[in-house]
Amino acid sequence: MKTVNEYTKASRFAFSLCLAILFALSGCTQSEPGRQSDSAVENAQGFSPISPLLAPEHSAFDSPLTSSLPDGILAFHSGDSGSLQIHRIDLQTGQEIRLIGMTPSFEPSWSPDCQQMVFAAKQDNSEDFGLYLMDQEGHNRRPLFSEEDLTPGLMKWAPAWSPTGEIIAYQANPDGLFQICFTSPEGDSLGCYSPGWSVVSPSWSPDGRQLVFSGLGDGSWDIYIADLIHSGGAISLENVVNLTKSSSVDAYPRMSQNGQYIAFQSDRQGTNDIYIMRADGSELQAVVNDIADEVIPGWLRSEGIFYSQELVSGWEINLVDIRTGVVNKIKSSDSLNKWPVWCDAK
Repeated sequence: MKTVNEYTKASRFAFSLCLAILFALSGCTQSEPGRQSDSAVENAQGFSPISPLLAPEHSAFDSPLTSSLPDGILAFHSGDSGSLQIHRIDLQTGQEIRLIGMTPSFEPSWSPDCQQMVFAAKQDNSEDFGLYLMDQEGHNRRPLFSEEDLTPGLMKWAPAWSPTGEIIAYQANPDGLFQICFTSPEGDSLGCYSPGWSVVSPSWSPDGRQLVFSGLGDGSWDIYIADLIHSGGAISLENVVNLTKSSSVDAYPRMSQNGQYIAFQSDRQGTNDIYIMRADGSELQAVVNDIADEVIPGWLRSEGIFYSQELVSGWEINLVDIRTGVVNKIKSSDSLNKWPVWCDAK
């Protein structure tokens, strides 16, 4: 039986998701609601801080991330302009571009070839928001769904483009529950996964055959993994496995490019920190763990993790080398900078 505290934490995270929607629509840059610190004692069991840091079997870097960064483009959303918009940074040159357009726009996800991205934005003439596409320069913006497919009050956000390029997963909010839905890049519906409890923040395995997500199936927010099944033009999830089974709030899972690790945020030590574990849920370890909040990880191949860290005012985006613990500051300002997603090609 779940305790009152477990349900309270689950409800608090659901509430924070709703607040994130309001922040996006208003351009507000407040941080997420505070968390209670009573999870630290409960989660001491089974927790092992990284010491030494992980050394992935197949390193894509020539050297640790100390002075130079590998080639690629980082996209994220930022409140620098007063309302959330998509930005991108060339990691080698440091050049940052604001992809001016819809306001607010947030939560980008790259296509496999890095030529397009899907993102969430406020819909025209509506208080709702949905999904849109644009190229890597911010041009050719267009809605993913036709007007006939838009349902008043139905929000669509947190998109994730599959590695095969054929499917976009996203979360939606019908009937008071969050569910994960699927569409083609052309806007053709491929069904939804709605198990009767809220599921959010989908992310793909590198082969596109599995999905990881956060869910409320056991009364608290845990990290799940499931097999993707195609049948009759629709997609379903089967063999759903709870990987974390904790009373903490575990959220925003992201799988590494080699498919061996899952990064996620958790408040199991009292504040939100970044953790990694094997894809089967074993070898749980902390990557970034201090008194500040660190949230929403994003992989750079399989050796680096981008994340957002709370400042006195605003949020900055950092990159930690999980082999050495070296941290590079990527983006810092007195505003909200979150949802880092990296792409390898230009």
